[in-house]
Amino acid sequence: MRHLRFVAILIVPAFIGFALCACAPHGVQGASSMRDASHRATPPLAEARPQPVLSPNGVRIDPYYWLRDDTRLDPKVLGYLHAENEYTDAALEPLKVLEEKIYQEIVARIPQDDVSVPYRKRGYWYVTRLKAGSEYPI
Repeated sequence: MRHLRFVAILIVPAFIGFALCACAPHGVQGASSMRDASHRATPPLAEARPQPVLSPNGVRIDPYYWLRDDTRLDPKVLGYLHAENEYTDAALEPLKVLEEKIYQEIVARIPQDDVSVPYRKRGYWYVTRLKAGSEYPI
């Protein structure tokens, strides 16, 4: 279920961060060790390269404009993004078990074989069916 994984990737880190913040002051065992582990890895720092950017409100200086790479081919931008991904993986490593547990709970609450309510569009009736084990509606 690729679309569910995407939703879980967005929701789970926010939930975990909230849980760590909420639990830490109350002395929940393990919360401080998880927080300490995230500080062991050092985050990558993007190089500041001031560049003037023209806008309807005038010219502004954007020190990180070089990170915008619409072609997605610049090796420096890709290297920086890989470094950020490695840092994120290292910082969240202690939470992998919790992330998987929350993801499995989210998936368990969604019916694997479901049918939408029929709707009419341009004179035809449509439904969306989910088949068990399939990643996309059929």
